[in-house]
Amino acid sequence: MLRRGVMKRVFVAIVFVPLLALLAMGCSLMKSALSEPEWSGNYALEGECDIPQLNDGSMYTTAQTHPPEYVRGEQMDDSRFSDAIITFKEPKDVRRIVLRRRSEDSVPVDVDIVVMAGDEWQTIKEARGEVGDNVDIRLKVVADKLRIRVQRATRTAKGKAAIAKSSSGGETMGRGRAAELERLLREPVKLAEIEVYGLKAKEESQTSGT
Repeated sequence: MLRRGVMKRVFVAIVFVPLLALLAMGCSLMKSALSEPEWSGNYALEGECDIPQLNDGSMYTTAQTHPPEYVRGEQMDDSRFSDAIITFKEPKDVRRIVLRRRSEDSVPVDVDIVVMAGDEWQTIKEARGEVGDNVDIRLKVVADKLRIRVQRATRTAKGKAAIAKSSSGGETMGRGRAAELERLLREPVKLAEIEVYGLKAKEESQTSGT
């Protein structure tokens, strides 16, 4: 009986110890996969923005995005989007763009991220109905020129109406309400900062971990 009990304990150890080790390893790998990547420094501070207040590193300075620049010979852009453009001296491997706003300037917005590919602008990422003070967009692109296009959203990401009343707080009706709504939707969006990140280099991560 004693021998049988010892063998049973050995069997349990042989079977369950490796199993527990595998489970621990799996949990560790899952945690690693779900954890936030290590981001680089803010590339936008190295670039040149056509609205300087938006990459000066300060939340105290704010500015409105501007209407798209008209290019002679091309069709005029009659959309509600307005722009901010950041140019880098060399291409950056961009993985994250954060649009930061002061709480008093936060309104639901649609965002398009556009990059210069060859001689043409190409939309690579869209976000719709973003409502937070910080609009956090994940993407993967190598570019030396980013065009951030934003407009007031008609609906939030959850499908709720983004504008229910006029700016004066009273209900408007008929043509008056439609005109007021159109005016509000065409207002440029106010931002405090545009931040651009890549992934932290391995050498940088190892240095910071020592």
